[in-house]
Parts: sequence; C-alpha cells; structure tokens
Amino acid sequence: MRSGTARVLQWLVGVALVALFFVFADTSELGRLSRVSWPWLLGVLLSTVGLVLSSAGRWRMIAVRLAGGGARSLAAYAYYFVVGRALGCVLPAEITDVGVRTIALTRSEKFSVAGAAYTVLVDRLFDLVVLVCLVVPALVHLSGHLSQGAALALAAGGIVGVPLLVGARHGAVTDGLTHLFVRGVRFLRFLPGVPGLAAPELRAGAALGTRGSGAVYGLSVVKVLMVVARFYCVARAVDVAMPVATAFLCVPLAQVAALVAVTPGGLGILEAGWYGILVWAGLGAEETVLLVVAWRLYTFASLVCLALGLRIAGAGGGRRGERVQRK
Repeated sequence: MRSGTARVLQWLVGVALVALFFVFADTSELGRLSRVSWPWLLGVLLSTVGLVLSSAGRWRMIAVRLAGGGARSLAAYAYYFVVGRALGCVLPAEITDVGVRTIALTRSEKFSVAGAAYTVLVDRLFDLVVLVCLVVPALVHLSGHLSQGAALALAAGGIVGVPLLVGARHGAVTDGLTHLFVRGVRFLRFLPGVPGLAAPELRAGAALGTRGSGAVYGLSVVKVLMVVARFYCVARAVDVAMPVATAFLCVPLAQVAALVAVTPGGLGILEAGWYGILVWAGLGAEETVLLVVAWRLYTFASLVCLALGLRIAGAGGGRRGERVQRK
C-alpha cells in the first residue's frame, strides 16, 4: 500500500471514530466552551511552556552527553520539540515526534540519522520509566482495590524508588542500550533497500553518568507534572470539577493510550481513551465529553502559539541563522 493511500485511510478511520464519539456521547455541555475562563486558559499556556522547557532541556542534555551535540541553544531544541508535538496533532503522534526531532538534529547539528534517532529514543525511554511508576497505582486505584491516598503514596514511592534501584546500574544499562542500538543499526545496513546507516558518535561509549541520569530523570518527572497541570487547567477553564489527585492518576493512563494511537493526531482513539478513563474515575458523561473536546482544542492551540513564538524569535533558524549571526 502506498504511503499516500495509507494516510488517507488513517484520516478516514480517525474522522469516522470521532464522528462515532459525537454520535453516541452526551454533547449537551459543549456550549460551555464559549464561556471559557481566561485566567485558567493562561494557565494552560504556562503549563505547556513548562512542559516544553523540561522536555527540551532533557533532550538537549541527552544529546550532549551521549552523542556530543549541544551546539544549538535550548530554545532551538524547544522549537523542534514543539513542532513535532504540533504536527503530532494532525499526523500519527509518536512516529511524527520521533521523525521530526531526528530530522531536525541531522539538519542543525553534526548528527548521523542513527545517532539523532538514538537521542530521541533515550528521551522517550525516560518517559516510559516514569509512566510505569504511575500507571500501576492508577490502575489499582480505579479498579477499587486501593484508596486514592494510598495510590498517590505508591506512585510517589515508585518515582523515588525506581532511580534508587536502577541508579547503581545506570552505566551498565546505558552501555547495554547503546550496544544493542549500534548492533541493530549495523544489521539494517545489510537489508536490501535500506540506505547505509552508521552512528559514529555512539561508539565512544559515552554515558549519562550519575548526575546526568538524575537530572534527566528529574526533568522527566517535571514533564509529567506539567502535563497534569495543563490537564487540570483545561478542566478549570471550562468549569469542570476535577481534583488535582484525580488528574494526576488519570493523565498517565491517557498517555499510555496515546502510545497506540495510530490515527492522525490520535483522532478518535485518544477521545475514546480519555472518555473511558475519566468516566471510570467517576466524572459525569456529559462533562467528560466537554473536557475531552476542550483538552484537544486548547492543547493544540497552546502548541501552535509556542511554535509561532519560537519561530518568530528565530529558535528554528538552523545553520542559516547561525551564519547570519557570525556575519
């Protein structure tokens, strides 16, 4: 199947799923979208800024320590991250995020394609580690086997305990991942139809180190907290009663659902995932629909605003901008 045909089919499936969502869901409260609270909407933008800065700082740190990058500023990494996430609202999100950021590094810094992809994959791996710490307590709580307070305590214990358990072996883990990745790249070079790949920047055996791993993990936790804050601000912006603790337990489950969203922007799949999780958490069906639609609209709008702002500031100017500055 040609890529163009596949994209058309993905859009058709996504639109059909969204249509089914609106047909069968209770849309009686959507009129409240016109009565948005602007201070809380500003909170959505500010929490998105925090999310982008923590994500960009983590990614840049990984690129510097593992692959010798870092010639570009934090603002440039933030711009590439925002563009990947914004495009992920209209294209398959996970593939777009990895692809856009990989291409951006190869064009703006001296990275091979494989080396740039590795920095993004390690970056996403830290997301997965934090999600694992949070998803299990959330599932146990929503299934009725654990109180909310106990679930929050277990989640906090997981966030603190995992780095302590893995910390003593972080060097071996990083070296092992690098070894497996390089071997995989070498294997792909022998497949027919695959262009030659190499990751020379990964052969030096560089590792994050204890402090680097701790800083990257800490930024990963901050990133999740910013996602929770953004979701909470979206709820308050449309006057939906959403306790912070509930948002903290629901957001990681929704992020796991996003990992399997293959339609453009996760259309239909994310709506269904959010709806099921929020109703499971005890939110009313009509307010759940309102919150899901508001989350989609305001998240996309905040990413577009940041992408335009960073572009105007010249963060994504690339090598051309750097040459102009030298002159």
